[in-house]
Amino acid sequence: MKPLKVLTLMFVSTSIACAASIDGVYVGTLGKSAIVLKLETDKDSHVTGRYYYRNHAIDIELEGTVIKAKIRVSEWGTRENSAVAALSLNAAGNTLKGTWAAIKQPTKVLAINLSRVISKDLNALKLPSTPMLNKWKLEQPYDYLRFDAPLKLIKTETVNGKKVQWWLEPKSKIEFLRLVSESKAVNDALTDEHYNIAFNDLDCLGSADAEFTYTPKIALYSKRILSIAARTEYYCGGAHPDANAENFNLDLSTGKVLEIEDIYRFIPIPAGLKIDPNDYSEAYSKYLEARGAMLKKVILAELGGFTKDLDKECASAYDDETFSYFSWYLTPKGIMIQSSFPHVAAACDNDFELPYASLTQFLAPNSPLR
Repeated sequence: MKPLKVLTLMFVSTSIACAASIDGVYVGTLGKSAIVLKLETDKDSHVTGRYYYRNHAIDIELEGTVIKAKIRVSEWGTRENSAVAALSLNAAGNTLKGTWAAIKQPTKVLAINLSRVISKDLNALKLPSTPMLNKWKLEQPYDYLRFDAPLKLIKTETVNGKKVQWWLEPKSKIEFLRLVSESKAVNDALTDEHYNIAFNDLDCLGSADAEFTYTPKIALYSKRILSIAARTEYYCGGAHPDANAENFNLDLSTGKVLEIEDIYRFIPIPAGLKIDPNDYSEAYSKYLEARGAMLKKVILAELGGFTKDLDKECASAYDDETFSYFSWYLTPKGIMIQSSFPHVAAACDNDFELPYASLTQFLAPNSPLR
């Protein structure tokens, strides 16, 4: 029996090793169509993945098993609760070969021929060299390869005597701007924001009945600051559609994306605390709550109360935690503060414009408004 146990362990070990070796991103064809595919395995030979056709770059989900070099995964449609196709793949070196077969049309079988992504595949894309895109190229090739179609210039306008170009990302249909007279650092930041929104759009559209609309407008283009007021309305599955402010504020002297603390300090930043929107620590949450409480006082002092623009029920919803999270952008007259309630109370969201003259005491030491 002991030898049998050893052989069993060897089989399990070999299966795990083979499963791990297929992890990665592949490019090639399904039938006559170009696709990009990504697979990930776990220790139980369970495999998940996704792929997209390169002409539209919207994800299709996969799930199944891998035993030794044989991969069997099911393709799940956006509307169905069952598989719509079966993929049978054999791994050999850096290749995957096999078939795609429709569940409801057994005679519809297409050949799959894929190779693991290499530098040549990535370098074939003539994407700009920017901080975010360079990171995607190294760490997220599956997402990087979505954007193999060149941007299209759709219009040019003049704002405050400066030329502004609007470009279209063709797969997501997302439009965003570039500033002709500004630095590479500034336009790199704009490019990264453009592709980030385009990615969010394509990621959303993998859901049934999905919709994604992004509407940006220039709220301020001064010598030092660009402020974009943008709104995203979307339905990516779930109970209800939703909407968010997606404002974008940029220091034109450095290309730095601005946080509110770069403009105003409503309260001192605690020693050792780094301003990071992705920090969900208790210490950072306490800072946001204290900052929001002070911002509420500032708004009340300037506007004289919330009932001016809101009904009594909504006005009462503006408690001390309301402005822990908010959106903002700059205008020629002041800063626009936008509340951010959960979907169930979104009707109470409102914009509050605070004039620059009322906020001079809160200016950050190196604020671009100085």
